[in-house]
Parts: sequence; structure tokens; C-alpha cells
Amino acid sequence: MARRPKPTDIEPLLDRMMALAEPSRWSIVQLLGREPRSVGQLARATGLSLAVTSRHVSRLRRVGIVVGEKRGKQLICTRSGPNTNIGRWLDAALAETSAAVAEYSEAEAPRPLTGPGTQPEASQTKEPEVEKPADEPEYRPGGDIDDFLL
Repeated sequence: MARRPKPTDIEPLLDRMMALAEPSRWSIVQLLGREPRSVGQLARATGLSLAVTSRHVSRLRRVGIVVGEKRGKQLICTRSGPNTNIGRWLDAALAETSAAVAEYSEAEAPRPLTGPGTQPEASQTKEPEVEKPADEPEYRPGGDIDDFLL
């Protein structure tokens, strides 16, 4: 099955964002932020096959986010350095992402949904307690049958 040709008129910034939008490539970029790694090490760390990891790395290399250096039969990958335009862009994007994640986890933590079509919270599902007269026995479901069988 032949691959669909990519449009050639994509703006470089958009092309970079599209490359990072895939979760596996995003995790590869984050792994490379810690230390340089070979494609095989990236494949083991992400749990992807070597062929799939190699395709992801070549996509990241094509847009300039990852730089590769051949050492024997291995390709050692690193993120673009902070002294390049793409490296500065990537560092800013990663810093903004980290800040946004921290801000979201502190202030915007997911809350249970309420409203029409959602399950009410446990505190809302309790029946209001009604005081019973002292002379009325407590009702037990099936209690009549239990008394009969004994």
C-alpha cells in the first residue's frame, strides 16, 4: 500500500507542530531531552518496534527537532540544541507545556460533572433522613419472610 504524498506547501512551524502532535513522537522528544539515545534505546523506552521508532525519528529529523549522528551502525539522536531556532522554539514549547501542566493540575483539576445527563455526586444521592416515631418497628426488606421461615 502506497503512502499518500504529503502536501509540500505546509508552513515549517505547522509542520513541526504536526510532527509533535503524535504521542509517540512527543515521548521520544521528551526522552531525548534527558540524554542522547540510539534508535534502539528509544524503541525499548517507548515500547515501539524498531521500524516504527525509526520512522518517527526520521520524521522528527526531517522537521529539524531531532539531530542524528551515525556511530558505527547506530544512529545516536539528540534534540536540536538551544543555539538553533528550532531548539529555542522547542525549549519554549516544552517549558510552556510543563508550566501549563503544573497550572492545570493545581487549579484546574478535573471535577465531577453535574447537571442534566450526568450522575449526581454521592452526597446528592442520599435520601433525606426522616425521623421515625419511637413505637414504629424498623423496616427490613424481606423481614416478613425471614420471620415466617423461622
